[in-house]
Amino acid sequence: MAIEKEVTVIKPLPNPIELAKESWLVYKARFWSVLGIGALGFLGVMAVLLLAVILGVGAYFLLGGKSQPLIGIGAVLILVTIAGISLLGNWISAAVTINIAHWEKRVGIKESYQLARPFIIPLLLTSLVSGLIILGAGLLLIIPALIFSVWFSFIQYSVVLDKKSGLAALTASREYIRGRFWQVLWLMVAVHLPEIVLGLVFSSGGGGKEGGDVSGILQIFSLFTFPFYQVYMYTLFLHLRKTTISLKDKSTNTPLSYIIVPALGYILLVLGLVTIVPLISKSLPSLSTLFTNFNTLNKQGDNIKPGTQIVTGIVLYYAAHQEYPEKLDVLVSDEILDEMPVYPISGLPYRYTVTTGGKDFKLCTPTLVSPEKCVTSKSKDFDL
Repeated sequence: MAIEKEVTVIKPLPNPIELAKESWLVYKARFWSVLGIGALGFLGVMAVLLLAVILGVGAYFLLGGKSQPLIGIGAVLILVTIAGISLLGNWISAAVTINIAHWEKRVGIKESYQLARPFIIPLLLTSLVSGLIILGAGLLLIIPALIFSVWFSFIQYSVVLDKKSGLAALTASREYIRGRFWQVLWLMVAVHLPEIVLGLVFSSGGGGKEGGDVSGILQIFSLFTFPFYQVYMYTLFLHLRKTTISLKDKSTNTPLSYIIVPALGYILLVLGLVTIVPLISKSLPSLSTLFTNFNTLNKQGDNIKPGTQIVTGIVLYYAAHQEYPEKLDVLVSDEILDEMPVYPISGLPYRYTVTTGGKDFKLCTPTLVSPEKCVTSKSKDFDL
């Protein structure tokens, strides 16, 4: 189920400068609180990671390093850690939103976390649905992903302040933006322009020590801008909500764009895998012996025989072009080999043909050499 909205915009949104001026008042009042919420959340994430490491190391020593049980325990620990960090991340987002929204009441860090607790699961589920939709749209290239990302930019405010969740929160965020997509996108980008410009100016010096100093400056700058971006997006949300006369809820079917667009992206991904995987699997059997023997070439140094040198060039050519060369001369013209090796005793060229419809090759000693000796990609060694 989704929510159908009736939306009417009564006046345009403020420009970025006006929006920044409004945000500045809240920013000054809430800077340390928002920073404190972020810092406390970061410590929580570090604690979860540390606990996972301690449990993993403890399990290793407890089980005596047995690999099979450790793999299962490791998988469980990874999943639990990801879940824990996701819950903490959404708790932090909800707490920051509440802290900023109640800036005049001077709500503290502890109280912000307490008030945010009921919104953890709704925000987590809404973010998960949003992420799956955006990911599916992203598989259809950047434009669909950009559209959905802008549509769902205000879901945390819809969840925490409008007290919606799931598709209702997604649709509310989209409907606030309806009819002014490019204006909202510009306002969202404009606030980051100073940081982008400063990054380009400071980073023009390159790497080394100077690059490290620049990185430190930008990190400190980001520390002060993070709370401002949060306040700015909250202020923009208030204007979006204020300039909408009505947002009436009425049960209806889920918007088809939420299903069709990401579904097409995932279908495209599956079709790509279905096409590519068989091509790779077909190449593996014929190349397995080749690459196994090729790995031993580095150990032979300057004692590599001419036949092995040629096969080495053939392997490198196949890796670059996904096909065997029609003639050995290509290995020289493509600069894979400096020169074409010849048979040591007679100085005659080796004989070469592509076999089995281009899926294999055959390299043989010169015509007058007896007994004749040939190698293919499945040979155990390539010395001729």
